[in-house]
Amino acid sequence: MVTKNQKDMLRGIDGVSGIKCHRDGTVTAFHSYFYRTMTRLDLWERILKVFSNAKRVEDGDHYHDFVGGSKAGGSTDSYIWVRFELPTDKE
Repeated sequence: MVTKNQKDMLRGIDGVSGIKCHRDGTVTAFHSYFYRTMTRLDLWERILKVFSNAKRVEDGDHYHDFVGGSKAGGSTDSYIWVRFELPTDKE
């Protein structure tokens, strides 16, 4: 289970634009982008600076093509994500 303190620390990582906690105890951190200035590895390295014993489960890059104007579903819906396990107090 992810604590409130851990969530606050995750939100404070430069480049993390969102987090999602899963029932299995893993966490997904997101970085939204219009121009890709960060890779999945960059995001993972920033997470490791705060949680050095986190274990990566999977990662990905959701790229959404430009559709023009300010239509819903535009390229600002692109994001990279990393899903990982945080250490518990018992470990």
